Amino acid sequence: MTDLALDVPALTALTMACFEAAQDADRDEDARRAFAAQARRLRAHLVTLVSARFAAGTPAFTACARQLTAANAGLERGRLRLADSAATIQRIDRLLKGLDRLAGVAARFL
Repeated sequence: MTDLALDVPALTALTMACFEAAQDADRDEDARRAFAAQARRLRAHLVTLVSARFAAGTPAFTACARQLTAANAGLERGRLRLADSAATIQRIDRLLKGLDRLAGVAARFL
């Protein structure tokens, strides 16, 4: 069975975009706080998962990869769009729940 890795560049881009959104004065305070919390959690997962490999077809990996793609749909030129902050926060929350489960099903770490 083939080992797969999470899309680290996509996870990195999303993490950086969340940190930037947390400092965006055009967003309301609640959104900035939410993005800051998500950025910190994404960064922690990134550190853990950068070397993780997963068995192909693992349901948790497949779901998480889809959630990462959906969360990155909120990126526009490397930044999170202002207009859909609430929807983006929800997509990232779903991704974070998937990432929480994913670390426990890694086939191996490099």
